[in-house]
Amino acid sequence: MPARRAANVKPILAPVPFVVSHGMAWIAEMLPGAAVTRNQVELMQIDTVATPGLPDFGDVGISPRAMEEVLQSMLGSRRSR
Repeated sequence: MPARRAANVKPILAPVPFVVSHGMAWIAEMLPGAAVTRNQVELMQIDTVATPGLPDFGDVGISPRAMEEVLQSMLGSRRSR
């Protein structure tokens, strides 16, 4: 469950130009435990949406599963040791 739903909070979303985000990240990098870095802002500028017609998970033999399912199988195998 997303944290915002658990806290019953509606986020306020506002567009922020990348030049502003880059400046905010530069300042954040000077603080301990930076929430975002300039490198991360640069990565956000790159389009990472899959193009229709390219191979998908099924084409390369991957079966996506829910994270909960994966964690349960990992913890289950750990308990049986």
